[in-house]
Amino acid sequence: MSTRVYYIDMKKKKLRQDALAQLRETQSSIDPVLLARLHESVGGVQTEATPAGKEPVDRKKTFETILKFLHLTAGRKGLQAAVQEMISETRH
Repeated sequence: MSTRVYYIDMKKKKLRQDALAQLRETQSSIDPVLLARLHESVGGVQTEATPAGKEPVDRKKTFETILKFLHLTAGRKGLQAAVQEMISETRH
């Protein structure tokens, strides 16, 4: 079995540490409520706690996947109408 040898470039390591320190400093200076709202608006991920046994849902990604599916099945108008009806029901 061969042993992997990793060479650490001290210049890159220092640069990475400085960047992470600056990131942490910037994040700590931002209001947590504002940061949560920003994450929600950009990512579209639900930020509230999910019940046990459930997975969090990325609504934006799910919506993009549905749109791609509808684009790929453009010839099936009945299917598109059914999916659009389901989407409209979940929005209300």
